[in-house]
Order: sequence, then structure tokens, then C-alpha cells
Amino acid sequence: MKTTLFKVMIVGDRESGKSALLQRFTEQKTSEGKDQSDMFKIKILPVDSENIKMQLWDVNSTAMTSTYYQQAQAVMVVFSLELLDTYNSLLDWVNQIKAWNCRSNTVTALVGNSSSFQNRAVTTEEANRFAQENGFSVYCEVNTMTGESVQEVFENMVRHHRSILNVDRSSPRKSVSEREDITDEEEEILPRQGQGCECVIL
Repeated sequence: MKTTLFKVMIVGDRESGKSALLQRFTEQKTSEGKDQSDMFKIKILPVDSENIKMQLWDVNSTAMTSTYYQQAQAVMVVFSLELLDTYNSLLDWVNQIKAWNCRSNTVTALVGNSSSFQNRAVTTEEANRFAQENGFSVYCEVNTMTGESVQEVFENMVRHHRSILNVDRSSPRKSVSEREDITDEEEEILPRQGQGCECVIL
């Protein structure tokens, strides 16, 4: 089976739960508390007919230069559905992604993280609208305690990146800040998905 390298940068506020998300995805367990220091993990994820070798960077410091992000196939921005402050700071992360000047075919995923979905401070509709208005490729809500939709969001990022490359390899794609002009052809290739926890290719 073919093996493809896929680099993901994971960012968000320290209270967003992004370290718990990464731990759930790579180790099928999670621990509570604030996000840890910068972490790097590798996981092989079978997607369709390929083994995807995922290089996963959980970034908490400013030590990473823009080169790391420019080489990534995907950037994931994580916020807590239960902590409004982590949602209110999302626009800062959007502006940071613009400053990193990521490649035009970089997938951007917005992930709402929860441990229970019982004490929500942000609705699915609000977060989905923010994702669309700010050019994210994927929006997904995950439960890091149960693992619900965790693997799905990574699979969706891989499939979306693949579809971008297949639309027209010779045509330049616009960045995260310019994704509102998606073509009709792309809309047909990238259908909306999601049941249970919300996970949508936008």
C-alpha cells in the first residue's frame, strides 16, 4: 500500500484541549489539564487506498518559524466549545495563519473540542458560520473523552487536500483568507458531510 507524508500543525489557546485531542488520536487516551509544551507525534492513518504517515505538531510556543507552516499540508485550529474565550480568540489565529503565508493548497480545519457537549458556550451554528466566513476548509466538533469524530476530522483533512490537488494541479488555489470564491466544480467534488458530531467539509 502506498505511503504518503502529511504534515499537520495544530494550534489554539492553551485551554483549547488541543493536546488532549492529539493524545486521543495518537494514543486512544486523554488527560485533563492545560495543553502541554510543544509536542511532535507520528501516526499512520489508513485512508482509502493509502497509508498516510501523519507528522503532527502541537504548537504552544513561538519557536516555530513560518517555514514549518509553509511546509504543512494542513493547519488545525482548535477551540473549546465550553470556554468562550478560546472561541473569541479564533480571529487572532486566522490572522496568524495569514501571516504564516501557508501554501495555497494547505487545508485549514476548525475543530470545536468538548469533553461532554453538556455545557456548551458556543453553538454549532455559530462555529460553522465562523468557519465559512473565515475560509476554513473543514469544520468538525469532537469529543476528546470518548474519541467521537476525532479520527474523522483527520481523515477529512487528508481527503480534502487530495481533492484540492485533483481539481486542477495547474491552477493556483487561494489561501485561507480568500476561500469565499470556491468554484461550482469544487462544490461538487467537496460535498457536505457529517452525522452525530458535526464534521463538515466546507
